[in-house]
Amino acid sequence: MKFNLKQFYEFCSQLKIETKEHGLKRMDKLLGTQTYVMDEITQGLEEDKHFFVILKGRQLGITTIRLPSTCTGTSSTQGYRGRSRPIQKRIGICLGRP
Repeated sequence: MKFNLKQFYEFCSQLKIETKEHGLKRMDKLLGTQTYVMDEITQGLEEDKHFFVILKGRQLGITTIRLPSTCTGTSSTQGYRGRSRPIQKRIGICLGRP
């Protein structure tokens, strides 16, 4: 599967996220951890791999970058045990959805 990472990053740059430090902020400057995870997922998709296990610590931005990929259809929340629902709601609000 070909995944257009540049187009995905452009999509992310249009999203706003709520941060503790800066309030509502655009996702235009990603963390190194976020780009690393997306590079690995993109490589996996090109190799026809569709199941990824990500071991992560807190405050690395992995959940934040994972949610837009869910919106674009490159990821699924099936089996995910994180806090995705409240964050998805926040992203939806920023996109103008209730």
